[in-house]
Amino acid sequence: MEPYAISLYDNVLALPTDPHFKPAAILIAGSKTSHKDSLANMLAPSDLDLEIRFVSHIEHMSPKSSRPHIDIITCTCDMSSRTSFDLLRRNLQCISPEYFLGRVVVVGFFGDEIKVARKEVVEWVTSISEDVPIYFVDAENQQTQQNVALHILKRTRVAAGYIPHVSLLLMDALGVPEQVRLPEEAASDPMQVC
Repeated sequence: MEPYAISLYDNVLALPTDPHFKPAAILIAGSKTSHKDSLANMLAPSDLDLEIRFVSHIEHMSPKSSRPHIDIITCTCDMSSRTSFDLLRRNLQCISPEYFLGRVVVVGFFGDEIKVARKEVVEWVTSISEDVPIYFVDAENQQTQQNVALHILKRTRVAAGYIPHVSLLLMDALGVPEQVRLPEEAASDPMQVC
């Protein structure tokens, strides 16, 4: 599979009523062991017209490369693998800076064996951008994975223009106002977000 070069300038905002409207697009980047498939399975059964792409490596941006339409980039990391963490670091360095305005999410999957500390992930990601949501998920806990998927879908709906008059920056600044929350989330906010 070819790596993607990504830039925000390829995303022309279109509302669902626009005849040129594209389905919402999520790019999931990470190593083979980083639980990309399980995350995609949690995202897929949504009511959102959704396109999910997988890559291991994200290429550096270049003005001449063709770029796909991407609304949200989800970088995954297997906390039991230093190699997966190194790939997360390389991928984050390759993403165009304007994407860090709310369009990047990091998901760290952990299990019994942990070789990468949460603190190390948080420090590295915040050194790139302090505005990137970081979710730590138990790889064996389906409910936690589903909750993360709901958060990512909410961000995707906003980024793709399904929720008019709301931007990801506004949503983050206001701490996710109630009117932007998905109906499933109104009862509680179950995720640990750093």
